[in-house]
Amino acid sequence: MEATNLRFFGAFLAEYCFYRTRYQWLLQKYFDTYKQSTATFSAPVRGSPIYNLFQSGPGSSENQAADLSSIKQSEVLKALAYQMAIMNTRMTDMRNLLSAVNDEYSRIFGMVQQNINDESLTGSNADLTKTIKALQDSSKEAKEYMNEAQFRERAVEYTQEKNRHATILLGLYAILNIGALAMIYKLK
Repeated sequence: MEATNLRFFGAFLAEYCFYRTRYQWLLQKYFDTYKQSTATFSAPVRGSPIYNLFQSGPGSSENQAADLSSIKQSEVLKALAYQMAIMNTRMTDMRNLLSAVNDEYSRIFGMVQQNINDESLTGSNADLTKTIKALQDSSKEAKEYMNEAQFRERAVEYTQEKNRHATILLGLYAILNIGALAMIYKLK
């Protein structure tokens, strides 16, 4: 089933890796910023990825600083934590989705396994095992019953019987054809 959904799993993995990489980068930036003392902290440079967190846009409402020219360390930490929370939520949702897909595959796999092992279903392992055992038993009986000479004798008898039935049928068809010709002749 996974092979038929390879495109889904490929896209899923690519998206998850994208979020995970962003999360790790944000986490590293968070710890780098946290390690700096407030006295030596320098505000993010305009155009840097961290500065861009403070620009207005989707997902940035929690990251607004009072003055973009002098962003404080606490504001940067808050913005990074907010973005990490967003990434973490997305990755958690993706893991939950993957868990639900896995549960569905497990249910289907269990149903297939149950059908494979159900003796009452034709084609199941138990049914095939029973059929193979019966064939092996009948093969043993057939080997004991017939040898090559008996086989040839039986084949000749079968051919003679088949020829006798074919002769009877040909005679019957001949009589029916004669009767049909007589009916046609009489009707004219």
